[in-house]
Amino acid sequence: MTVFLVVSGTDTGVGKTVVTAGLARALVRKGASVVAVKPVESGCDVSIQPSEDGVVLANATGQARPRAALVRL
Repeated sequence: MTVFLVVSGTDTGVGKTVVTAGLARALVRKGASVVAVKPVESGCDVSIQPSEDGVVLANATGQARPRAALVRL
């Protein structure tokens, strides 16, 4: 069974990434195979930084790819 969850919001800094990372970690602990993806992230530097939301989500699951947002602006 494949399940897709979408966490969305209309403002920045409201906790979407924190909630998504926590949910992803909880699912991984329960044995689920999880890939968490940030489709678009703005305010990124040229090099990928550990504090970026896409990286935080990838670290929450331990996934190999993607390791950052799909589109970085």
